[in-house]
Amino acid sequence: MKYSIVLPFFFIAAMAVAQVEVTRIQPAEFPSAAYAAIEPYMANSRRVKFYREKNGNNLLYVVKFKKDRLKYRAAFNADSELKYAEFIISPVDIPDETYQNMMNSLANEFIKYKVREIRQTYNKPAQQETEILLKNAFQNLLLPTVKYKLLVRAKKEGSWTEYEMMYDSDGSLLQQGARGSSQD
Repeated sequence: MKYSIVLPFFFIAAMAVAQVEVTRIQPAEFPSAAYAAIEPYMANSRRVKFYREKNGNNLLYVVKFKKDRLKYRAAFNADSELKYAEFIISPVDIPDETYQNMMNSLANEFIKYKVREIRQTYNKPAQQETEILLKNAFQNLLLPTVKYKLLVRAKKEGSWTEYEMMYDSDGSLLQQGARGSSQD
């Protein structure tokens, strides 16, 4: 009997947190122009997976793959326009001053924190061509337009919450968003 009361609350809480609908799709369902743009960079890659992400009215097609020990991710909109390309890195891949600025920002913001993942992100400006952005991303160039996305689990005012933090190439905080919370 006690489970029948708790279960509805669990589902309501889960539905409130889950805002992005992610569906794995077949390569044939991926937009053909987007596939043609990313295909040369997927040569000799492993674990290639295709996804459709729906967040409200926004629809993204995402390809994830592993190549040369790095895990890549590229996202395209429904019109096959590249939105961003990113890959997972470790702290040693970030310039020291930038990394120190990011850690100082986290220490000032949270009581405790744990960095779960760091992604080096190349966002596509309107005037830049897709080919140039992909070339820069797959050459791992440290450009002034590079952004770092940190997935952080942090404690703030007694509760642990997942955050997505976006920093610029100097380590200045650009954006912070909560991804879900739990009480500990």
